[in-house]
Amino acid sequence: LRGSGTLSGPLVVAGRLAPGNSPGTLTVNGPVTLASTSTFQTDIDGTGTGTGAGNYSHLVTTGTNGTVTVAGTLAPTLRGITGSATNSYTPPLGTSFTVIQSSAGLSGSFAGLAQPASGLPASTRFDALYGPTSLALVVTPLWYGNLAANGLATTANASALGSAVDSIRPVAGIALTGANAGLFNSLYSLAPTALAAALSQMTGEVYASTAAQTFDDARQVRAAINERLDDATGPKPDKATAKLSSSLNVAVWATGYGGWGNASGDGLASLGWTQSGFIAGADVKVFDTTRLGIAAGFGQSDGHVDSLNSKADNSHTDLALYGVSQRRLRHLLQRPG
Repeated sequence: LRGSGTLSGPLVVAGRLAPGNSPGTLTVNGPVTLASTSTFQTDIDGTGTGTGAGNYSHLVTTGTNGTVTVAGTLAPTLRGITGSATNSYTPPLGTSFTVIQSSAGLSGSFAGLAQPASGLPASTRFDALYGPTSLALVVTPLWYGNLAANGLATTANASALGSAVDSIRPVAGIALTGANAGLFNSLYSLAPTALAAALSQMTGEVYASTAAQTFDDARQVRAAINERLDDATGPKPDKATAKLSSSLNVAVWATGYGGWGNASGDGLASLGWTQSGFIAGADVKVFDTTRLGIAAGFGQSDGHVDSLNSKADNSHTDLALYGVSQRRLRHLLQRPG
C-alpha cells in the first residue's frame, strides 16, 4: 500500500506500507497492524511534514482506536524517491524524523532497520526512538568510540568509553528495554555538540582523579609528624607544644592545616579541591637518641570536576604511630707525629 490520503477502518499489512508517492502523509482512522513479514518504508527528502520535495513521509492514525502495532523491517529511503523529490537531501547528525504518530498508542518492535544504501553522512546510521505514541528515526554516529570521524573533538577516556558502548550497542531499529533503553535512548536523543561531554561524564574519570585528592589528604598527616619531629629541637610559632613531664620527657603537640589543590593531565578534566583538618599527638624520649609517639586527627576535603558535573568528598579519621632515632658520630682526631 502506497500513497497519501485517508483510510477509514482497520489496516493490516503483511507486505509493504509506504506512505506517500513522493514524500507525503498516510492517515488511517483506525488501528494499524504491521505483520512480521511487512516492510515500513518512509521517504526522506527534508525535514518538512508536507507533501513533495523537502519533506518526509509518515503514518498518522486518528480516533480512539487508532493504535499502531509494528513488526517486520523499517526501511528509510533517501535516494531514488519517485515523484516530487530532490533526491539530494543529506540529513545532518542528530536530525530526527517522526515517521509514525499514533492517536491511541504504539506497541511492538521492528525486527531491524535496513540502512539506506546512500544519502547518509559518512560515519552515521539511522536508529529508531520508540515512544508511547510515536516512532522517530534519528541520525546517530556509526561509532561512539570514534566521534572524530563525525568532526567532534573528544578525549582519550571518552573514546575508550565510547568503544565500550559500541560493544553492547543493539542492532538498529528494535525497541529497547531495561538498561539499554535508558542508555541508548538518551544517547540517540542528544545533540551532536553534547555527545563528547556526555561520554566524558560516563567515564567515571572523577574516581581516578580523586586518588590525587586522597593522597594529598594522607600527606598532611605525614607532614605534621615530620614537622613535629623537626620541632623537637626548638618550638615553632605555628604549633602548640606542651611538656607534660620533665622526668619522662613527654610532650604533646597539635596543629591544623587547610588549603586547596588542583590535579590535571593531558586530555583529562581538571580536578580542584579544598581541604582542612586537625592533628594532635604525644611523644616521649625513651632513650638518649630515640623518641616514640602517637598521633590522631580528622580531616575533610571536597573535590570537583566542573566540566564533568562530578564531585567527590573525603572525610577521614587518622591514627599514626611514629618514631625517630638519631645516631651520634664521634670523630677521632689524631695529632700528627
